[in-house]
Amino acid sequence: MATLSPVSESGALDEIGLDVFESAVASCRGTVERILCGRAGNQDVDDVLQQLREILWRKLEAGLFDPTRGSLGGFAHGISVRVAAAALRRRPRTLPIPLELADKQTPVLEEMVRDFETTRLLKQVADVVGERAWAWALDHGLHGRTATEIADRAGAADRTVRDACQWVHEAAHTIAAAFEVATSNQMQDCEARAVWCFPAGTALAAVAAHLPRSQPATQIAACTGLPETTVRRALPRAERLRAAVITILEGR
Repeated sequence: MATLSPVSESGALDEIGLDVFESAVASCRGTVERILCGRAGNQDVDDVLQQLREILWRKLEAGLFDPTRGSLGGFAHGISVRVAAAALRRRPRTLPIPLELADKQTPVLEEMVRDFETTRLLKQVADVVGERAWAWALDHGLHGRTATEIADRAGAADRTVRDACQWVHEAAHTIAAAFEVATSNQMQDCEARAVWCFPAGTALAAVAAHLPRSQPATQIAACTGLPETTVRRALPRAERLRAAVITILEGR
């Protein structure tokens, strides 16, 4: 893939700075590797990061990044999840082969296992977030529609669409981390360690740390410093996602 040089033509980049831009892109490498199930080669990851670089540049040019709503790194991470997920879906699928041929066709078997794990990851995310949020996230990631465009088409509030897409992003991060941990056998106490898979610094992770729930939402809000409305919105999501993570960690 050809390298894009965004410096000279982008007034937005001149204002932000190339170092900050490249740092935001580089910070997404771990996220991309997790979504690709840790089985992608360096070239696969680099290709996704290059696509991210180009998309991020275009969005900066179009004035779609608002620094008052978050960091450039966070903005880039949201894009990286969609680009990596799209890369997974573009991978060719392989047909099952008889087990007696496995030793003779190891590369084919490895490809089949990788494709199975990719499908399982995407299915887990879709099952957790629900049909509507998943459809909106795909519409945003695959077709490049903005939250406002999706909201207009769906007859929903712009804020509702943004929240749904963020929910899919955080669920994908969590499910991918759970598969990584399950594969590496890093953790034995599944219930106690499930919260480790949630994206650090998010309301979802803060609420998940208080599950299984014994305190009311008001007490969780007091402990976390989050608004009670945020806690009440995050609780059912955290509970669903935590249950999915524990299932993965237990190998069920």
